[in-house]
Amino acid sequence: MRFSQLFKVFSLSFFVLTAGLAAQAAGSGSDKDAKRLNTVGDYIFEDPKGVNAITFVLDSPIEPIIGVATGISGPLHFETDNPMAFAGKIVVAATSLATTNSKMTEVLHSADWLDVENHPTLSFQIKGIRTAKKTAPGQCELVAVGEFTCKGITKEIVLPNLTVTFIKDGAKKRNRFEGDLIVVRTKFTITRTDYEINLATPFVAVADDIEIDVRMVGYTKKRN
Repeated sequence: MRFSQLFKVFSLSFFVLTAGLAAQAAGSGSDKDAKRLNTVGDYIFEDPKGVNAITFVLDSPIEPIIGVATGISGPLHFETDNPMAFAGKIVVAATSLATTNSKMTEVLHSADWLDVENHPTLSFQIKGIRTAKKTAPGQCELVAVGEFTCKGITKEIVLPNLTVTFIKDGAKKRNRFEGDLIVVRTKFTITRTDYEINLATPFVAVADDIEIDVRMVGYTKKRN
């Protein structure tokens, strides 16, 4: 066998060997990334930055009203490799609901409206997950069924577009302390009629539909 032929055989063998090692290394890296994202945790929503908020809109013909709720607490349970296990309860302090007008906020808290003295919280309890679809590493879209309680009245609600995004070590980036994050996003609508919120006020002045927009961050542990 000539030297040139030996060189070709050696080169081909070396190429096959290095390609195999590279593929094995890439596979090992992928396995490590997958394991890194397979995390189980309970996430709290008392935000140390004070940024977490849920907005609500009553878009009536003559006076659209926009408000925000900030007194949010959890926890929620989330497993990156088993999103069907998503569970828990979100509670909102009724006194934290506010509009852009202070007098309107006082009225909102009164007995005819939210009656915060007798009903100090609103809540959403997850009762089950109908479907779960992974849309990216650590991210999934869920159809969730739960019970929304307002003013002491509880109704079943379906959330068809609930998105959960897991961020490994996200607390370091957001708050500079240890912990993972999940970001929960969803939108849904309730009505004043269903929850008996001052039905004496005509819908032309204050809309019956209350559009709720949730975008909030949960932590695996509290800040020290």
